[in-house]
Amino acid sequence: MITTPSRVDLRTFPSDDGTFRRFAAAQLAGLDVSDPERLQSLLRMRYPLAVVRERSELARLPYDGIVWYAFRRAAVDAPSERWWTDSPSWAHVDSERVFVDASEGFATVVEVPLAVLIGRRIEDLANASDPTAIEDVAELWIDLLANGQVHGTLRFNRLDGSPREIEYHVERDGSPDRYRATIRERSGPSSE
Repeated sequence: MITTPSRVDLRTFPSDDGTFRRFAAAQLAGLDVSDPERLQSLLRMRYPLAVVRERSELARLPYDGIVWYAFRRAAVDAPSERWWTDSPSWAHVDSERVFVDASEGFATVVEVPLAVLIGRRIEDLANASDPTAIEDVAELWIDLLANGQVHGTLRFNRLDGSPREIEYHVERDGSPDRYRATIRERSGPSSE
């Protein structure tokens, strides 16, 4: 647990990841306003799948202060708006996480020529400066295999370095060894 003068108690997960915990504490200490979305944005500079949530009022005891939960990697429940059903930005991925087919829209969003994308693994698109990228993709893949789908957002900067958030939805596509991934660029702060 990390407590700052602003009286925000930060709980980080996985709890045994000391590097993430120290990075999150440093980012929290530098915040000039108590804003979990701002902390999430700062964490995603290094951990693209990080999610920060404030403890709900229902879980708060009368003597509790403000508690935020920072997850290094988190998938969330899919929203009721099923934007991915008609998305022009889709790809088919095999059980080894290799792109076997994709739309031009998908290639445009990830800024990789379609011909180069096919045959590459999902991990190949990860930010090289993210120390947890391969592990995080593997963990999300476990969630996908267990649940049949994963949904969330991540920081996926453009090639020119400008920041942006990508929303993704991946689900089994008719067979146990084929998956459909859809993505879209989000215009504002994450609202998972």
